[in-house]
Amino acid sequence: MKNILKLIICILGFSQNAFSQENGNETFPDGTRIPAWFFKYRKNELDDLGKKFIITGYGATNDSLVIQTKAIQNTIDKAAKQGGGVIVIPKGVFLSGALFFKPKTHLYISEGAVLKGSDNIADYPIMPSRMEGQNLDYFPALVNAYGVNGFTISGKGTINGNGLKYWEAFLAAKKRKSEMHQP
Repeated sequence: MKNILKLIICILGFSQNAFSQENGNETFPDGTRIPAWFFKYRKNELDDLGKKFIITGYGATNDSLVIQTKAIQNTIDKAAKQGGGVIVIPKGVFLSGALFFKPKTHLYISEGAVLKGSDNIADYPIMPSRMEGQNLDYFPALVNAYGVNGFTISGKGTINGNGLKYWEAFLAAKKRKSEMHQP
């Protein structure tokens, strides 16, 4: 129970020392040794992330009702083709479906900026995924970085997954499934 509590504290970010080498705890709750890289962290500074690609300079508009997925993804793709950089979400609300970051690209969400997930499932194309140890076709997340080393998300802005509609559908489906299996 004590180890589970430490994991929850670490996940929630309430304590940087929940798993620290200083207190002698060098294993995760399951007994796996914690690798040295786990203890190495630093605050990302915008100027250290490379060339800035501000999404409004690549077709995105500050309109919280318009899906900006295509413009934001084009910005990511342009940055990758130019050797990488940081995709900057400026102040405002930008609605998007699934975004796929590439090698040497980063995401920076400015103070006062919101990257808001669309609540239309069609904005998240089904693709091969792995969930709970199973390979299956499923919907990707709002922010995706498959096979990308060193990807970072930083800034004082907000990522709002806007997932209430999905949770309600999931819970309704779970309830129907449970009712079908009752004698």
